[in-house]
Amino acid sequence: KGKAMKLKNILIVAISLLFTSQIYAKQKEKIPDFSGRWALTELLCERDLYMVTNYVFKQKGNKVWGAYDGGASAGKGLDEGRIKGIIKENRLFIQECSILDEDKNRLNKCSEYSGPHYYFVKDRNVLKRYSISYIKYENYDEQEKREKPDIFYRDIRNKTIPLKKIGNC
Repeated sequence: KGKAMKLKNILIVAISLLFTSQIYAKQKEKIPDFSGRWALTELLCERDLYMVTNYVFKQKGNKVWGAYDGGASAGKGLDEGRIKGIIKENRLFIQECSILDEDKNRLNKCSEYSGPHYYFVKDRNVLKRYSISYIKYENYDEQEKREKPDIFYRDIRNKTIPLKKIGNC
């Protein structure tokens, strides 16, 4: 009777460990993969001005790092720098750090990280970028239902990135 009870306890512990490891594996699987090069192209119609924003994300678990660059077809709209981020509840919250000074001269390092001002949600093969600097909703789910995000497409060589037109074209 003692051996049977001991065997039953061992079996319960083994099943519990197996169940716990499966839950942990499922949770680990659910972290979306944000890695890669992502691009947004916009046309400000009234000004005939093109703008391009690129992010390159590298990811390990829920930590993300990488770079960004962006610019306009006219003026001093250029910016570039580094990013760092963390994934919480399937959202990537990023902080940016410019490597350009006020005159757009390249610096060797970032002065300091800002933000986070943006977060990304992965939706199939696109990233949706939302602004959190001016969040006016109770929570992120409500914001995502009401706002139109910026859509970033995976930047694959020799593939055209869809153009977002702003204004009267």
